[in-house]
Amino acid sequence: MHYHGSVLNTANVLTMLDLTLDGARVGGEEGLIVVKGSHEALASFTRLLTGIAAGVHTIRLQWRWIPGRARCWLGARLSPSIHSFGYGR
Repeated sequence: MHYHGSVLNTANVLTMLDLTLDGARVGGEEGLIVVKGSHEALASFTRLLTGIAAGVHTIRLQWRWIPGRARCWLGARLSPSIHSFGYGR
């Protein structure tokens, strides 16, 4: 799985990106990647998912931010922003 996009943070926000595979989170408490600060940044990660049986699976990108406001885009901020699926602590 590869993600590449843009993250826009305000007021020293932590934005965390994670994946779920069939509803189970792949990353730890802070997800697979953390973007910190008051700026726009490119964010990308590649995660090899192993041990998966053959068949149909659901992979979802999740993100959350604390505190303040943030936005995420797929690609180079030209595509529509992605929805926050959020995840609990």
